Amino acid sequence: MLTLKPLYTPYLESLAAHPAAVLAEHPNHAEVTDIAAEVAVATLDLYAKTGATEPWLSYFAVRESDNALLGICSFKTPPVQGLVEIAYFTFPGYEGQGVASVMARELLKIAFDDYVVKAVLAHTLPEENASTSILRQRGFTLVEAVDDPEDGPIWRWALLRP
Repeated sequence: MLTLKPLYTPYLESLAAHPAAVLAEHPNHAEVTDIAAEVAVATLDLYAKTGATEPWLSYFAVRESDNALLGICSFKTPPVQGLVEIAYFTFPGYEGQGVASVMARELLKIAFDDYVVKAVLAHTLPEENASTSILRQRGFTLVEAVDDPEDGPIWRWALLRP
């Protein structure tokens, strides 16, 4: 079982400054410290740009049985005109174990708990891959291929409120 741990600004600031100390409680801290520190800095930048507020945050995916960090997932912004975009990343060594699927499922629950949200969006590389399979499994539909100014060519996916 996985649980999502919200990443609040003070925690992220500590993680960016002292990653080894902050992550010491996790048994796999040595293998995820560098990537978690990078994620902390990027997430702080994202929060500054978007004005992120709960629940429209980033979350660590934590394995409940041993407190291992398995990945990170996020809302890219708070809802805008009823739309919210999700993103997820499984840490190396934990791919192919269903982590990303659980992260996507939990973000969908959070999103659709807010009646302002009419649809959830996601972007993938413009090719079939694990993420496209996860999105299809969760009920997403491929909407269009676009050239994103930040990410280049991508596929845009959408899931309407059930």
